[in-house]
Amino acid sequence: MAEAIAAVLKVDVTIIDKNFNRIAATGKYKKFIGNKIPGKCLFELVMKEKKTNHIKRYLKDNEKKINPSVCESCEAKERCTE
Repeated sequence: MAEAIAAVLKVDVTIIDKNFNRIAATGKYKKFIGNKIPGKCLFELVMKEKKTNHIKRYLKDNEKKINPSVCESCEAKERCTE
């Protein structure tokens, strides 16, 4: 299923279960299958609110900037791989 979604949308995909375990993934996320998603992250927010959301990444002068309002409380914000 993850591969089909990724092919249609042309993005890497992660699918998690209700316990926040990554159960399927594509691309750079495949190596994380079986790992638990960090707490208080975007995945948790989406599951709780039952609404879509996303993280915008801006690359300028080799500096990675993320939307801080979404990531501020994430347990993995200093070592994000998403």
